[in-house]
Amino acid sequence: MKRVAADAPAEVQGDAKVRVEGVSKYMLRHGQPFAVLQEVNLYAHAGEFVSLIGPSGCGKSTLLNIIAGLEQPSSGTLYLNGRRAEQRLGAVGYMQQKDLLLPWRSVLDNVILGLELRGMSRRPARARALALMEQFGLRGFETAYPYTLSARLYPFDE
Repeated sequence: MKRVAADAPAEVQGDAKVRVEGVSKYMLRHGQPFAVLQEVNLYAHAGEFVSLIGPSGCGKSTLLNIIAGLEQPSSGTLYLNGRRAEQRLGAVGYMQQKDLLLPWRSVLDNVILGLELRGMSRRPARARALALMEQFGLRGFETAYPYTLSARLYPFDE
């Protein structure tokens, strides 16, 4: 993860695919505000792999949920492809470390689910996904079902 100071030069942040500026998230805990995230800044450019590492409960999943639009930040700003992103739901996706695949769908059919939900027909969605299987280390697993996949593919527990 790259942390960026709020005053970092625009050329450092500007072409980022995902940019998070000053994002905070507060929840109520025993009736009192509790900071789950406080003033988080990060950016990720195209082609980069970004990892969020930290102890359980430090806000990793909350930050990913905010970026994906599943939760809203209490404060701060998110940008996707250089544009302020108020509505992110359906524009960003991520795979959690735990098994959240649909057990009755093959790996390929799980991969295309997002495209299907956005209205793409099955044949072009499958063609698009098949072209990326090797890049994501899934070549040869297209017809496998989630229960047949080795736990070695998911070595970390949250």
